Amino acid sequence: MAYLPLEGGTLMANRALQQIAVRLGVSPPQVALAWLLRQDSVIAIPQATRQEHVRENYGALGFQLTPRI
Repeated sequence: MAYLPLEGGTLMANRALQQIAVRLGVSPPQVALAWLLRQDSVIAIPQATRQEHVRENYGALGFQLTPRI
């Protein structure tokens, strides 16, 4: 088990994550959460202290991530 706040880590500075977010029209945390939620061996428990974060977390379910080769 691990705890890692998405915005507190270096993940949000990742260029590839930022580029994917721009291409999809969503935020980098939404891309990261969307990926985590679709992993079979991972349980993601998003935390939200503000209503806007709840909406952003929910938005991670509203788009598809596809492999890009």
